[in-house]
Amino acid sequence: MLPNDQAVLPMLHPAAALRLVNETIGMGVFATAFIPKGTIIWILDELDIILSPREVAALPALLRPIVETWSYVDGDGRYVFCWDHGRYMNHSCEPSSRGIGECIEIAVRDIHPGEQLTCEYGTLRLSRPLECACGAAACRGQVTPADVAACWAAWDVEASEAAQLAASLPQPLIPFARRGNPEQAILDAISGGRPLPPLPSSRAFQSLQPSAPVPAGAALWALSEVSA
Repeated sequence: MLPNDQAVLPMLHPAAALRLVNETIGMGVFATAFIPKGTIIWILDELDIILSPREVAALPALLRPIVETWSYVDGDGRYVFCWDHGRYMNHSCEPSSRGIGECIEIAVRDIHPGEQLTCEYGTLRLSRPLECACGAAACRGQVTPADVAACWAAWDVEASEAAQLAASLPQPLIPFARRGNPEQAILDAISGGRPLPPLPSSRAFQSLQPSAPVPAGAALWALSEVSA
């Protein structure tokens, strides 16, 4: 049995641990030390599994729901199954991190010990609305596929402001980035203390439209009959 404060391995920030939020929400990820704004808290790495919709459809029936539940969908319509505790990060309408492209989550405010690490589910290319009870002052009540169109500009500002601080901070996750990831130029600039290239916009997280209705019981962002 793992200790309650067992720190996770790299790819989710090492100053993070998996804990029970409550019986309703389940598990969440919490900071075990101070994490300053501008710190990369999750990065796509070589152990993350990337599957085409066809590969997911071919999985045994017992495995398919696991992938659909714990994956997000990338811009090519592939399922990205996170191996680390990053898959337990809960949504908040005022999250502690924002996505930069598809392989980086960066802290957009200082995160203090004991605070939950949260992210924006609106960027997961949802196929249908998700009821939200995050408790944030600006809680939207629902997380929907339309949120990107309404909120991308504000999300981009938060991510950009945080990214400007990244080069001045320790970034323990950068060496573990997946080779050939689309944000490598950004990571190289942060590592080298150079000006950042243009950052990808969260507009890119528009929901992908399945060619057939999403079946009942499928994951919130599951794709149906998408060619690969």
